[in-house]
Amino acid sequence: MLASLRRGIPIALALIVLCGYVAWPQIAVLLESFRHDGTVSLAGWRALFDLERPQDLRALWNSVWVALVSVLLSAIVGVPLAIVSRRFAFPLRAWLAPALLLPLLLPPIVGVLAFKQFLFGEYGIVPHALRTAFGVDVFLDGYTGVLALHAYSFFPFFVLFVNAALERLDAAQEEAARSLGASRSVAWLRVTLPALVPALLGAGALTLLNSMGSFSAPLFFAPDADLLTLRIYNLREDDPERVAVLSTILALSALALLWPILRQRSDALGSGTKGTPASARVVRSGLARLLAGIAVASTCVVLVLPHLAILVLSFGADTGAAGSVLPTAFTLDHYVRVFGEDAFRRPLSNSLWMSGLATVVDVLIGLWIAALLWRGRSVARRWIEVLALLPLALPATVIAFNLLETFARSSALAGGQVLAGTVWLLPLCYAIRNLPLTVRATQAAFAQLDPQLVEAACGLGAGRFAATRRIVLPLLLPGLAAGALLALLSALSEFTASILLYVPANLPIGVEIFNRRYNRALGEPAALSCLLLVAQALVVVVGNRLVRLGRGT
Repeated sequence: MLASLRRGIPIALALIVLCGYVAWPQIAVLLESFRHDGTVSLAGWRALFDLERPQDLRALWNSVWVALVSVLLSAIVGVPLAIVSRRFAFPLRAWLAPALLLPLLLPPIVGVLAFKQFLFGEYGIVPHALRTAFGVDVFLDGYTGVLALHAYSFFPFFVLFVNAALERLDAAQEEAARSLGASRSVAWLRVTLPALVPALLGAGALTLLNSMGSFSAPLFFAPDADLLTLRIYNLREDDPERVAVLSTILALSALALLWPILRQRSDALGSGTKGTPASARVVRSGLARLLAGIAVASTCVVLVLPHLAILVLSFGADTGAAGSVLPTAFTLDHYVRVFGEDAFRRPLSNSLWMSGLATVVDVLIGLWIAALLWRGRSVARRWIEVLALLPLALPATVIAFNLLETFARSSALAGGQVLAGTVWLLPLCYAIRNLPLTVRATQAAFAQLDPQLVEAACGLGAGRFAATRRIVLPLLLPGLAAGALLALLSALSEFTASILLYVPANLPIGVEIFNRRYNRALGEPAALSCLLLVAQALVVVVGNRLVRLGRGT
């Protein structure tokens, strides 16, 4: 009886915590969407289909088609690059693999700033150069800009997933098809492509979720467009009841679009194979090698261009001057101001302490939940896993607005206090948003842990605590470090939740960059963007070092 009670208490506490901080804000806003003027009503949902006020319905349709087109464009870019980089050997190939992941290291607000303000906007470097050289007035704006930025930002998902699938694919299957008379193209279509379906669906699901919840790209390129994330942001103070409906619609739309993909992916996982992957085919033709080298170099330049533009312009003395494509003089004044003036220095420190606090919470709760899931399977544990991973499927706009509405009044979850309008709501949102990252990473670490190791240590006289400290935790350290790294990077680069929940006392660096975007002297925003990139690079270095230490290397 006591043993059952000891096992049940941690499970019950985990369910209470997850229901309170993850599920309840979503449920509360869902219930709020069925209220109007304090009474139960369908007025908000009827207004969604009001043909005299079609903005909300149009926003839903626009969000869906933008997400679907973003998936298509990302696949068109990412899949061929993944196949070429994995299956062929050519000059400069070693440069291509790391270059393809560069967009993942670009925080959303920094990426948008680079694309819109520095590179491809009306006054950007590329349109100015085309205008000067050829008299062509071409620049990215509106939905075109949103889709272009989505394709750049999300195609690495397809590269990662397809590369992993090709690594698991047994080359013997293709060789068997070729020995039976199939041509190379037929073997590819009949053998290789079906094996890539789960990877394509997984990458499509991630791209779909990120595109549906995209906020910074529409805010810069199409601020007047009817999209769900922009509608929620613009109406959050004037019409919270209407926003409750839109927030619910955005969450349900993301889940509805994702569910068929995840279901098909689950069915297809069983068709995966393991074996020796096909070796890269060496490109031997001199002309083909030359063209391949030029293509790789060009691809690397395009991918690194946003990072390079931010770096160069952060040192420009005349950054933003209308008469020059690039700065004609350079200075350190922007960095002197950023480090010397409190108005610039405080946002970076705010982002660091909030992200660090949220990451510590995520690691502790992630370790707790992963340990509960490792010890067995039951209905309660299954619900714990579902609730812990739920924030992964919800756009940041939905999570932020739901927390804002839930904690706008005193709550037992906040110790009877009102969190809205305080510095604590934003780090709480960071923690909830990134909890799935630490849970998944720690679960993967637990999956490699043999329970018999702990039992053997206890059998040799070590106590449960000593066995955990000396055996379990060292083996879990790589997974914990990886989860903490992902959570910290995500929190540092978070912009959508930040702009909805920040207060002047905890102004984060992403919002500070956004607030200064209208200033044609863009040196300080560029310098702040570089500091954010440096902070993320330091996190990667430290995280990788912790992982290596955990592995004993």
